[in-house]
Amino acid sequence: GMSPTRSGLALLPMVVGIFSTSISSGIAMSRTGRYKIFPILGAATVVVALWLLSILDADSPYWQAALSFYLFGAGLGFSMQISVTIVQNAVDKRHMGTATSSVAFFRSMGGTFGAAVFGAILSSRLATHLAAQLSSRGGSTPVGGGDITGNVQKIQQLPEPMHALVLKAFADSLSDVFLWAIPVVVVALAVSFFIREVPLKSRDADPAKESGSEEIALAR
Repeated sequence: GMSPTRSGLALLPMVVGIFSTSISSGIAMSRTGRYKIFPILGAATVVVALWLLSILDADSPYWQAALSFYLFGAGLGFSMQISVTIVQNAVDKRHMGTATSSVAFFRSMGGTFGAAVFGAILSSRLATHLAAQLSSRGGSTPVGGGDITGNVQKIQQLPEPMHALVLKAFADSLSDVFLWAIPVVVVALAVSFFIREVPLKSRDADPAKESGSEEIALAR
Protein backbone atom coordinates (compact mmCIF):
# COMPACT_ATOMS: atom_id res chain seq x y z
CA GLY A 1 0.00 0.00 0.00
CA MET A 2 0.93 3.67 -0.39
CA SER A 3 1.40 6.27 2.30
CA PRO A 4 -1.27 9.00 2.59
CA THR A 5 1.02 11.48 0.81
CA ARG A 6 1.72 9.13 -2.09
CA SER A 7 -1.95 8.22 -2.30
CA GLY A 8 -2.86 11.89 -2.67
CA LEU A 9 -0.22 12.40 -5.35
CA ALA A 10 -1.45 9.30 -7.16
CA LEU A 11 -4.82 11.02 -7.61
CA LEU A 12 -3.31 13.97 -9.49
CA PRO A 13 -4.39 12.54 -12.89
CA MET A 14 -8.00 12.84 -11.73
CA VAL A 15 -7.47 16.51 -10.87
CA VAL A 16 -5.86 17.09 -14.26
CA GLY A 17 -8.85 15.44 -15.92
CA ILE A 18 -11.33 17.64 -14.04
CA PHE A 19 -9.51 20.85 -14.92
CA SER A 20 -8.90 19.96 -18.57
CA THR A 21 -12.46 19.01 -19.46
CA SER A 22 -14.20 21.63 -17.31
CA ILE A 23 -12.19 24.40 -18.97
CA SER A 24 -12.44 23.00 -22.50
CA SER A 25 -16.17 22.30 -22.22
CA GLY A 26 -16.78 25.81 -20.89
CA ILE A 27 -14.91 27.35 -23.81
CA ALA A 28 -16.74 25.16 -26.32
CA MET A 29 -20.10 25.99 -24.76
CA SER A 30 -19.46 29.75 -24.86
CA ARG A 31 -18.44 29.56 -28.53
CA THR A 32 -21.16 27.25 -29.82
CA GLY A 33 -24.00 27.87 -27.38
CA ARG A 34 -24.55 24.11 -27.13
CA TYR A 35 -24.25 22.28 -23.83
CA LYS A 36 -26.48 19.18 -23.86
CA ILE A 37 -23.70 16.98 -25.23
CA PHE A 38 -21.36 17.59 -22.29
CA PRO A 39 -23.37 15.86 -19.52
CA ILE A 40 -23.84 12.92 -21.90
CA LEU A 41 -20.11 12.74 -22.61
CA GLY A 42 -19.36 13.14 -18.91
CA ALA A 43 -21.64 10.34 -17.74
CA ALA A 44 -20.44 8.01 -20.51
CA THR A 45 -16.80 8.72 -19.63
CA VAL A 46 -17.45 8.06 -15.94
CA VAL A 47 -19.06 4.71 -16.79
CA VAL A 48 -15.96 3.69 -18.74
CA ALA A 49 -13.70 4.92 -15.93
CA LEU A 50 -15.63 3.02 -13.28
CA TRP A 51 -15.37 -0.18 -15.30
CA LEU A 52 -11.61 0.32 -15.72
CA LEU A 53 -11.29 0.97 -11.98
CA SER A 54 -13.28 -2.17 -11.21
CA ILE A 55 -10.76 -4.40 -13.02
CA LEU A 56 -7.76 -3.04 -11.10
CA ASP A 57 -6.16 -5.28 -8.50
CA ALA A 58 -3.32 -4.99 -6.02
CA ASP A 59 -0.77 -5.89 -8.70
CA SER A 60 -2.00 -3.50 -11.41
CA PRO A 61 0.62 -1.03 -12.73
CA TYR A 62 0.23 2.60 -11.76
CA TRP A 63 -0.23 3.80 -15.36
CA GLN A 64 -3.41 1.74 -15.58
CA ALA A 65 -4.75 3.32 -12.41
CA ALA A 66 -3.65 6.79 -13.60
CA LEU A 67 -5.53 6.36 -16.87
CA SER A 68 -8.66 5.32 -14.98
CA PHE A 69 -8.32 8.28 -12.61
CA TYR A 70 -7.88 10.70 -15.52
CA LEU A 71 -10.98 9.41 -17.31
CA PHE A 72 -12.97 9.58 -14.09
CA GLY A 73 -11.90 13.18 -13.55
CA ALA A 74 -12.56 14.03 -17.19
CA GLY A 75 -16.10 12.73 -16.89
CA LEU A 76 -16.69 14.80 -13.77
CA GLY A 77 -15.23 17.89 -15.45
CA PHE A 78 -17.67 17.61 -18.34
CA SER A 79 -20.61 17.74 -15.93
CA MET A 80 -19.68 19.76 -12.83
CA GLN A 81 -19.79 23.35 -14.11
CA ILE A 82 -22.12 22.64 -17.02
CA SER A 83 -24.85 21.48 -14.62
CA VAL A 84 -24.79 24.88 -12.92
CA THR A 85 -24.99 26.66 -16.28
CA ILE A 86 -27.93 24.50 -17.38
CA VAL A 87 -29.92 25.38 -14.27
CA GLN A 88 -29.04 29.09 -14.44
CA ASN A 89 -30.02 29.21 -18.09
CA ALA A 90 -33.39 27.58 -17.45
CA VAL A 91 -34.68 30.11 -14.89
CA ASP A 92 -35.40 33.81 -14.87
CA LYS A 93 -32.66 36.14 -13.78
CA ARG A 94 -34.43 36.98 -10.52
CA HIS A 95 -34.44 33.27 -9.59
CA MET A 96 -30.83 32.62 -10.55
CA GLY A 97 -29.48 32.88 -7.01
CA THR A 98 -32.04 30.42 -5.69
CA ALA A 99 -31.38 28.01 -8.55
CA THR A 100 -27.61 28.15 -8.07
CA SER A 101 -27.85 27.56 -4.34
CA SER A 102 -30.24 24.66 -4.98
CA VAL A 103 -27.67 23.02 -7.25
CA ALA A 104 -25.02 23.40 -4.54
CA PHE A 105 -27.40 22.04 -1.89
CA PHE A 106 -28.43 18.93 -3.83
CA ARG A 107 -24.85 18.32 -4.94
CA SER A 108 -23.76 18.42 -1.30
CA MET A 109 -26.62 16.14 -0.25
CA GLY A 110 -25.81 13.72 -3.04
CA GLY A 111 -22.16 13.64 -2.07
CA THR A 112 -23.01 12.99 1.57
CA PHE A 113 -25.56 10.29 0.75
CA GLY A 114 -23.31 8.66 -1.84
CA ALA A 115 -20.32 8.60 0.48
CA ALA A 116 -22.41 6.99 3.21
CA VAL A 117 -23.96 4.36 0.93
CA PHE A 118 -20.79 3.38 -0.91
CA GLY A 119 -18.79 3.54 2.30
CA ALA A 120 -21.20 1.03 3.81
CA ILE A 121 -20.85 -1.17 0.73
CA LEU A 122 -17.07 -0.99 1.01
CA SER A 123 -17.11 -1.96 4.69
CA SER A 124 -19.49 -4.85 4.07
CA ARG A 125 -17.58 -6.21 1.08
CA LEU A 126 -14.24 -5.75 2.85
CA ALA A 127 -15.40 -7.87 5.77
CA THR A 128 -16.65 -10.54 3.36
CA HIS A 129 -13.51 -10.61 1.20
CA LEU A 130 -11.16 -10.47 4.17
CA ALA A 131 -12.96 -13.34 5.87
CA ALA A 132 -12.83 -15.35 2.65
CA GLN A 133 -9.12 -14.66 2.17
CA LEU A 134 -8.25 -15.62 5.73
CA SER A 135 -10.48 -18.69 5.82
CA SER A 136 -8.80 -19.98 2.67
CA ARG A 137 -5.51 -19.83 4.59
CA GLY A 138 -6.96 -21.31 7.77
CA GLY A 139 -7.15 -18.01 9.66
CA SER A 140 -10.03 -15.98 11.07
CA THR A 141 -11.02 -12.34 11.34
CA PRO A 142 -13.43 -10.46 13.60
CA VAL A 143 -16.75 -9.24 12.28
CA GLY A 144 -16.26 -6.00 10.33
CA GLY A 145 -12.82 -6.88 9.07
CA GLY A 146 -10.89 -6.37 12.29
CA ASP A 147 -9.05 -3.31 13.57
CA ILE A 148 -6.23 -3.48 11.03
CA THR A 149 -8.37 -2.36 8.09
CA GLY A 150 -8.60 1.19 9.41
CA ASN A 151 -4.92 1.61 10.23
CA VAL A 152 -2.46 2.05 7.36
CA GLN A 153 0.58 1.63 9.61
CA LYS A 154 -0.68 -1.70 10.94
CA ILE A 155 -1.37 -2.94 7.42
CA GLN A 156 2.13 -2.00 6.27
CA GLN A 157 3.64 -3.79 9.28
CA LEU A 158 1.86 -7.07 8.61
CA PRO A 159 4.01 -10.05 7.60
CA GLU A 160 4.06 -10.67 3.86
CA PRO A 161 1.45 -13.44 3.52
CA MET A 162 -1.09 -11.52 5.62
CA HIS A 163 -0.14 -8.19 4.00
CA ALA A 164 -0.89 -9.55 0.52
CA LEU A 165 -4.21 -11.00 1.67
CA VAL A 166 -5.37 -7.68 3.14
CA LEU A 167 -4.37 -5.75 0.02
CA LYS A 168 -6.25 -8.21 -2.19
CA ALA A 169 -9.31 -7.93 0.05
CA PHE A 170 -9.20 -4.14 -0.27
CA ALA A 171 -8.78 -4.34 -4.06
CA ASP A 172 -11.68 -6.77 -4.44
CA SER A 173 -13.89 -4.63 -2.19
CA LEU A 174 -13.15 -1.46 -4.16
CA SER A 175 -13.91 -3.32 -7.38
CA ASP A 176 -17.33 -4.19 -5.98
CA VAL A 177 -17.94 -0.54 -5.06
CA PHE A 178 -17.08 0.65 -8.57
CA LEU A 179 -19.36 -1.98 -10.10
CA TRP A 180 -22.21 -0.89 -7.82
CA ALA A 181 -21.66 2.72 -8.91
CA ILE A 182 -21.98 1.96 -12.62
CA PRO A 183 -25.82 1.55 -12.63
CA VAL A 184 -26.17 4.87 -10.80
CA VAL A 185 -24.15 6.67 -13.47
CA VAL A 186 -26.04 4.83 -16.23
CA VAL A 187 -29.25 6.34 -14.84
CA ALA A 188 -27.61 9.78 -14.94
CA LEU A 189 -26.56 9.09 -18.53
CA ALA A 190 -30.13 8.19 -19.51
CA VAL A 191 -31.52 11.30 -17.82
CA SER A 192 -28.96 13.48 -19.64
CA PHE A 193 -30.62 12.68 -22.97
CA PHE A 194 -33.81 14.40 -21.76
CA ILE A 195 -32.13 17.71 -20.93
CA ARG A 196 -33.87 20.50 -22.83
CA GLU A 197 -31.27 22.64 -24.54
CA VAL A 198 -32.35 26.26 -24.15
CA PRO A 199 -30.37 28.93 -26.06
CA LEU A 200 -27.82 30.57 -23.81
CA LYS A 201 -28.95 33.86 -22.36
CA SER A 202 -27.14 37.05 -23.29
CA ARG A 203 -26.02 39.18 -20.38
CA ASP A 204 -26.64 42.35 -22.35
CA ALA A 205 -30.06 41.32 -23.58
CA ASP A 206 -31.56 40.16 -20.31
CA PRO A 207 -31.94 43.56 -18.59
CA ALA A 208 -33.66 45.04 -21.65
CA LYS A 209 -36.05 42.12 -21.91
CA GLU A 210 -36.84 42.27 -18.23
CA SER A 211 -37.43 46.04 -18.24
CA GLY A 212 -39.63 45.69 -21.32
CA SER A 213 -41.66 42.99 -19.67
CA GLU A 214 -42.09 45.10 -16.56
CA GLU A 215 -43.29 48.09 -18.62
CA ILE A 216 -45.85 45.94 -20.42
CA ALA A 217 -47.06 44.54 -17.12
CA LEU A 218 -47.43 48.05 -15.66
CA ALA A 219 -49.27 49.29 -18.73
CA ARG A 220 -51.80 46.50 -18.35
